[in-house]
Amino acid sequence: MAFKYRLKFAKLGLVKFVGHLDLLKALERAVMRGRVPVAFSHGFNRHQLITIAQPLPLGMESVGEYADIELARQITPEELAERLNAAMPSGLRALAARQLAPGEKNAAAATAAAEYEIMFEDFSGLQERVNELLAAEQVIVQKKSKRQERQADIRPDIFKIEVLDARRLRALLAAGSSGNLSPRVLAEALARENDWSARYRRLEMFGKRGGGFEAL
Repeated sequence: MAFKYRLKFAKLGLVKFVGHLDLLKALERAVMRGRVPVAFSHGFNRHQLITIAQPLPLGMESVGEYADIELARQITPEELAERLNAAMPSGLRALAARQLAPGEKNAAAATAAAEYEIMFEDFSGLQERVNELLAAEQVIVQKKSKRQERQADIRPDIFKIEVLDARRLRALLAAGSSGNLSPRVLAEALARENDWSARYRRLEMFGKRGGGFEAL
């Protein structure tokens, strides 16, 4: 019998330049060094049962990352976080953990939205530009993928934007398998004629709960 846990963790500092697969390896090493009783898959190529909710874009910090971990025996969520923090590299830190209820969706399937902070180096008339964007019925942008570039309306994927000051805002955007809007795409749509650059931080990830959202 496996016991499923959800870990919330931060990814800060130089570790923000570590890609998704290397981040997973770092978590696996921390699990082993911390003597966490992790469960393994069956078959020839056995691996730890750890899944990360959603890859974080390279170079972006976060204080709201999630991973699901299956354990071979039950321990307290507090002990799981403590063991991992004793073994994690600099820049990674377990913030909280909880045991999942039977039948609860995994983090990747449950994710529906993510909250980001966008910090512009310079921006003229940020509040006015946000008001204009939120009032629009459509916000058409050029979306690029590995295979093609196409026009897309991102307005349905923008749930909320709050301007914090002249250069910073907080945005709740669609995330997950049903839709995903990068904060970089939002920043570009806002900037238009502004000569701009920005930094980004993921603050939290959410699943749907009733008519709203709830942190994973």
